[in-house]
Formats: sequence, structure tokens, C-alpha cells
Amino acid sequence: ASKRFLVIADHTKLVARLGGVPLPVEAVRFAAEVLISRMTSMNVDPRPRLSEGDWWQTDEGHVIIDVGLNGQDCGEVADELRRMAGVVETGYFPTEATEAIIAFPDRIERRTRTR
Repeated sequence: ASKRFLVIADHTKLVARLGGVPLPVEAVRFAAEVLISRMTSMNVDPRPRLSEGDWWQTDEGHVIIDVGLNGQDCGEVADELRRMAGVVETGYFPTEATEAIIAFPDRIERRTRTR
């Protein structure tokens, strides 16, 4: 419901083409295993993001599942994932972001959507 959507990331998050790297999916922890099973049936490659052998957690206590798309359309997969109970959000927001602040080792870049 906001007029601006600001993305803050480091340069390692930049990709030449959407779908070329795994899609991060934020999920409630108790649903993660069921979601991984459902994602596998979609012919994608879900992998838990781990930290020291346990699920990596967001500030809200959710977990991240990194989903390899196996050549599938990123937008279509993200739409299907967002409809699953237990998925909080995906890392796919091609039209929502109005600005991005990208940190490089030697500089900060601010990028603004032009269309």
C-alpha cells in the first residue's frame, strides 16, 4: 500500500537474468518441510538455507528456502509459490521495486525505476 518500494542489497544479489540463480523463498518454519515436498513436485529444486547446520532464520524467525528453477519461468514459479500456505514472500518483485540501493565494495549505487 506504499508509494515506494525500496530494495537494499549488496552487489552479489545482482543478476543478468531473472531465474539464473536460486529464488529465495521466505517461509514459516513449521511449514518448511511440507513446502519443500510441494516445491519438489513442481519440478523445482528447493534447498534449505543453512547456517551452522540449522535453518538460517530471518529477523521474524522465518526460514529461507532457495529454489532452483530448472529453466522454468521465474514469475510463474513465484506466483505459484506465493499461493502456498506457509510461504511468507519470495525474492521476486520485478514490478514492485521503485528504487534500489546496491552496496559494492568501493561504493554505493542508487538505482531508480525508469518505467
